[in-house]
Amino acid sequence: MAQLSCKTKADKESALAALKGVERLQFHTYTDKDDRAHIFVVQGLYYSSAEELCKALQELGFKSTKVVAFKGDALVPRYQVTLPKSTDIGAFRKIKYICHQSVRIFKYKSNNKYGTMCSRCQTFGHAERNCNRAARCVKCTGAHLTAECDRKEEAPVRCCNCGGEHAASYRQCPQRRIYLAAVKERQERFQTRQSAPPQPRLFKSNMANGRGWNSVMTGNAPSPSGLQPQGRQPPTTRSTAGPPPLTGTQSVRQVFPGLRPTGPMPGQLKPLLRRSLSYEEQIITKQLSNQ
Repeated sequence: MAQLSCKTKADKESALAALKGVERLQFHTYTDKDDRAHIFVVQGLYYSSAEELCKALQELGFKSTKVVAFKGDALVPRYQVTLPKSTDIGAFRKIKYICHQSVRIFKYKSNNKYGTMCSRCQTFGHAERNCNRAARCVKCTGAHLTAECDRKEEAPVRCCNCGGEHAASYRQCPQRRIYLAAVKERQERFQTRQSAPPQPRLFKSNMANGRGWNSVMTGNAPSPSGLQPQGRQPPTTRSTAGPPPLTGTQSVRQVFPGLRPTGPMPGQLKPLLRRSLSYEEQIITKQLSNQ
C-alpha cells in the first residue's frame, strides 16, 4: 500500500482530483485538522427524538447539523451532534433549554478502544467521508452499501473481513484484533523514541594523519604535504642498572665527576670544600666497597 503526503491544501486537492480520475482506483484520505467538524453530546432530552433535536437546533440558527442517538442509553438519553467548522461554539455551549427541557452540552470524546472502522468499505483506519473504496455490506459481504442490502432477517450474517459468522462491525472480530495489536505496537514504538535520551553527536576530525591537537593549538603542526607515513618504531628501553661497583683503588671523582666544584670561589672556601669533598669521597667509597 502506497502513501502520498502533500505539503499544502492545494496540492492535496490536485492529487485527489487526479486519483479520482483513475478508473477503479481504491484509496482513502484523512480530514485536515483545520477542516474537522465540532462534535458535542447533548444530554437530558427524555421526551424528544433525534429528528426533533435537529429541527430545534436549526430553529436556533445552527444549520447543517447532524444528530445521531447513542444506543443503549435508555435511562439517560444522549445525542451526538456534529456541527460545521465555522459554527460559533461559544453560542452553542450557552444553550440551556431545548424543546422546553433542561439539557447539558459537553465535548464528545472519541473512544478509540476498538479502533476506527469505515461504514462504507468495512476496513479499519479511516472514516466513511474520506473513503473512495468499493462499498461492502456489513452483514452479507455484498458489494453494496449496508442501507441498500435486501438481506432477509432469517438469513445468516457473514463478515467481509474474516469470513466468520458475525457482522463486520463485531468488536471481537479476529481482523479487528490484528488491527488493534498493530496500532498498539506502533504507539509503543513512538513512545519509546520520545522517552529515549538524546544520543551524543560525534564529529569526525578532518586533520591529516600525524597531526595532534596540541600541534594544531601551538601552531607547530607539520604541513600535510610534508607528512610521510612511518612504520612503527620499537619502543626504546631505558637502562635501570646503576653505576658499576667501586673498588678501594678507584677514585670517586671518576664515577661522580659532578662532585667537583664549578665557578670561581673565594680563596678561604677552597681548602674547606676540598676537605669536605675528600671526607665525602671516603664515606661513599667505604659504603660501596661493603656492598
